[in-house]
Amino acid sequence: FLSDVYPILYQIPSYARYLHEMGNREAIEWQRTILRLLQHGREPKRWLLKSPSHLPHLPTLLETFPGMQVIFTHRDPVASADSIVSVMGTLYWLRTDHPWGTGSIESASLSMSEERARQWDGPIELVESGRLGPGDFANFHYAQFLSDPAAAIRAVYRDLSMEFDPEVERKMLDYLAAKPQGKFGRHDYAAAPGHAIERERAAYRKYERFFDVARER
Repeated sequence: FLSDVYPILYQIPSYARYLHEMGNREAIEWQRTILRLLQHGREPKRWLLKSPSHLPHLPTLLETFPGMQVIFTHRDPVASADSIVSVMGTLYWLRTDHPWGTGSIESASLSMSEERARQWDGPIELVESGRLGPGDFANFHYAQFLSDPAAAIRAVYRDLSMEFDPEVERKMLDYLAAKPQGKFGRHDYAAAPGHAIERERAAYRKYERFFDVARER
């Protein structure tokens, strides 16, 4: 009964503390067992797993899945925080008329930004210590992907020492051409006020500098 989903969807501080105390090792080891079951009797292939909640559990994941490689996805954290707060507010509104409790959306955004910034301290330490060295990880930048999708994807393959097959590249670009940004509508949301952005930038300064993350505003 260990999942990062419950604190996000239902705002349960006591469960969040419980999850922090218990850690996710048991859940991650169970995930490994399920993946082995799904792959049993089949030709071994590379698994691609994606979840924002993996970030604070990277040391355990590296121990559980020896030889795993990591793709860090980067976008201006202030821009992405605005989007996340909007989505989470929508989820909270499904069950209450007071999604931010006795606080405000601004205080929730700042608190979330500080927590998200701290979650990058672990990955930065792994890179600086050499536990994640060249070939073990790649950085995928949203800004580069918008300006030159092929180059952004090619950089990931290069950093992971993987061959980027020309046919795979063609299929990716065909998919992007058929599904341009905004094809199915836009998620519009208000940006944080200027004084809040200044505090968010201060929280994210270490992360932005270490990974050279481009700012969108």
